[in-house]
Amino acid sequence: MQRRKFIQDSLGTLAASMIVQPVLSSHYAIPTPAEPTFKTPHEGMFKSHGGTDFIDQIKFMHDPGFRSIEDNDLYHMQRNEGNRINNMERCWGEIAYIQIGDNPGRKEPTTGEIDYKNVFKYIYDKGYRGIMGMEHGNAVAGKEGEKALIAAYRVVDSY
Repeated sequence: MQRRKFIQDSLGTLAASMIVQPVLSSHYAIPTPAEPTFKTPHEGMFKSHGGTDFIDQIKFMHDPGFRSIEDNDLYHMQRNEGNRINNMERCWGEIAYIQIGDNPGRKEPTTGEIDYKNVFKYIYDKGYRGIMGMEHGNAVAGKEGEKALIAAYRVVDSY
């Protein structure tokens, strides 16, 4: 795998587009994005260089400054394909941080279809003791919502 060459080529293309796009936009009514178009890596981004398997893509792009995977959280995993525990098992050695959010709605555990009690048991049994991000909102607003959130985490932590 030629990760360094890929990154150099990509950065060259990005730099060129930043120079050329404003010039073309002023002449041809091409919309200019309000924010940079360079995003965090996501599944498929490195398919032509790292292979079709997502784990191979992760290994291709793995670099101390280039490790984050966009939307690699339990909410999106459920929404996109389900099979969370199987997918976590496939890439367990690459997991450094876990995000929590139930589906649908990206709210606290117990408000959707994800069996967080089972997921948390799996994560604990695997030996993970790292940070887990609460990447969700509250299903109920205000103080009652905060109480419901605490109660939900107590339920799913009682495996």
